[in-house]
Amino acid sequence: MNLVAFRLPKQATTGDIQPIRLTYDAPCPMIPLKLTAAATQPDMPVMVWVLGESRAIPSNYRSLELNEAAINWLSPSSNYDAVIRAAARVAGGQGFVTEMSGLTSALPPVRHPET
Repeated sequence: MNLVAFRLPKQATTGDIQPIRLTYDAPCPMIPLKLTAAATQPDMPVMVWVLGESRAIPSNYRSLELNEAAINWLSPSSNYDAVIRAAARVAGGQGFVTEMSGLTSALPPVRHPET
């Protein structure tokens, strides 16, 4: 296995984090997660986009079910993260939320910098 590690300087902000794209051949995709004790916040979210022929489902973390009745649908950004944190606490702090599962043809095209 190969290891990829990223480190941000202490003065970095969340806007300094840029998406990365990894591709590899394997029978099952893996995202090795070991968040350090020096994390900037206790509930440190990790966002992952998986594009494939079918929906990605974690095998060693719970797939969280959100309490949709608790979401402020008139202003979802006001408490959506709190609803996710509540679901993660129920799962012992380890879980993934699927925010979209469907055909990528519904998404706008993306122009890659290398093209």
